[in-house]
Amino acid sequence: PATIPVLRIGKHRDGTKPGVLIQAQDHAREWVPATTSLEAAERLVHNYKTDRETKRIVEDTDVFFILSNNPDGANYSFYNFASQRKNLTNHCPDENADPGRRDSWGVDLNRNYRVASGHDGYSGGSSVCTSGTYQGPEKLSEPEAKNIIWLVEKYRNIKFMMSVHSNGGQLFWQPGAYIADGRITTPRPPLGDEAFYWQSAGRILSQVKAYRETVVTPENVGGSSDVLYSSAGNVREDLYYTYGIYAFGWEVGGSVYNPATGNWQGGSFQPPWEGDPSLVSGHSETMEYANGIMEMFRVAADWGRDKKDPKSTLVPGGGKHRGPVDVHFETNEPATIYYTTDGSRPTLKSPRYEATDFREPGQVFHVTETTTFNWFSVDAAGNIERNYDPTKNDKRNNYRTATIKIDKK
Repeated sequence: PATIPVLRIGKHRDGTKPGVLIQAQDHAREWVPATTSLEAAERLVHNYKTDRETKRIVEDTDVFFILSNNPDGANYSFYNFASQRKNLTNHCPDENADPGRRDSWGVDLNRNYRVASGHDGYSGGSSVCTSGTYQGPEKLSEPEAKNIIWLVEKYRNIKFMMSVHSNGGQLFWQPGAYIADGRITTPRPPLGDEAFYWQSAGRILSQVKAYRETVVTPENVGGSSDVLYSSAGNVREDLYYTYGIYAFGWEVGGSVYNPATGNWQGGSFQPPWEGDPSLVSGHSETMEYANGIMEMFRVAADWGRDKKDPKSTLVPGGGKHRGPVDVHFETNEPATIYYTTDGSRPTLKSPRYEATDFREPGQVFHVTETTTFNWFSVDAAGNIERNYDPTKNDKRNNYRTATIKIDKK
């Protein structure tokens, strides 16, 4: 059994800067995620003294790297059985415990967490010990999974996480699991968090594209149960829903267009390291997706410096209307809106402005009688509009308000 080290890089490693956890190679056969993460770590250390942007990242964030979260399985994949996916813990009963079946042993570490687990009826995990998605005998049965929970509980400044996998090119977040009967997903993030995920994804993917014009298409970005499939008990769900960490999943190594053949060349778990830089190779994937990880550090640094409160409006706003009118909220940045329509002051327990559906904008209110909207917005960094304190009965009541007057005559 190999001990899993954590590499920590930052000028201020005292918890005052936003922490970013990069976790790679949960699945042993996925080799490029480890080299991608190692390349990003190398850039931070090697370029710190000479590159202004790198210095800014190192001084404004606190980065944690787990270059391989499955070193036992990875070594087995390198030297014994290239297709090894799981760790090497054998939970199989006697009939499957013979050494000749060792290629089938192990737990899928990204099915071993506590939220939306297969043990709770969510799809994507298996109770069969020889399955490639075996979820383990119980939640957090594996030390590799327990390590992650220990890390984020000890270092509470970790606010961002990227779980790096391969291959396919998808970039995703919550919801990441569903109960198959009725396709009941874990709760969708608030509209503000979802908008922040989309905004961050745009920044990250633009940096991937900058290396050799690799494009991740829109259907490959979003909530992973919408983009990919249900993965019960994955690490992203646990970290987001339990600790409020913005937790991304990334499948590096999407298809690359081959102009010579006119076809798309698919990636693989273990692509050749070198080759035509315009086509699929481990080196090219490492470099372009390391670009994306570097941009995620910039996202975290910007988040840590954000002290401005958001601004929101009700459209078309207060005023008189001769008949029913449709209204909606807009914000100047990703932000979650809490509102009331019964005249009460809004709090964090008030209704939340929601999206209408996956990949859809915010809901529309069809107002048929005079209604007063009271509301406030909270951005991704926790700044509250007008410095309003929803936890106190502040006499200033400096939340936003607008009255839609319906003239029924």
